[in-house]
Amino acid sequence: IRKAGHFGEYFLLSLLVLGYLFSIGLGFMGVKRTEKALTTISSALWPADRAQQSAHSAFNEQIASYEDAFTSGEAQSLATASDRATKVAADLQSMLALTGLDQGIRAATESLLQDFTAYTKEASAVYTEMAGGKTTEDLTQRAMSLGKRKESLSKAFGDLSQLMDARMRGDMRNMT
Repeated sequence: IRKAGHFGEYFLLSLLVLGYLFSIGLGFMGVKRTEKALTTISSALWPADRAQQSAHSAFNEQIASYEDAFTSGEAQSLATASDRATKVAADLQSMLALTGLDQGIRAATESLLQDFTAYTKEASAVYTEMAGGKTTEDLTQRAMSLGKRKESLSKAFGDLSQLMDARMRGDMRNMT
């Protein structure tokens, strides 16, 4: 009878130790998951979000400079628009250079950069001619088309921002 009592004590003690080891293992896995999420946020999502905000701001300044060039005819406004376009492209390219960036965000950024580059090439040509005082039916049509493309690009910047915010919130949710 005495042997059976010791066996029960050892069995209960073994269960207690196994439960302790199991809880330590779960805690360790939680820490690793949190560490991975924080690494993704700090090394990819946060810098990408900052670059996207900078690019969007520079894009808005580029648009304002084109409008100034058209209304005032000043070459300096066209130079400012060109500088802002260079900033936008550099910011978007810096996002693509980040390792650990989600494929959906990367694809949206590549598409935005491609559309932006095509827009800028066309806008530069159209607004340079219009700022010089040239107005033709063709230029007017191209300028109207650029207005629609500008809206499309603004929407793409907003969509990219929402995509990154959703990913960041998801990673933060996974930490808990």
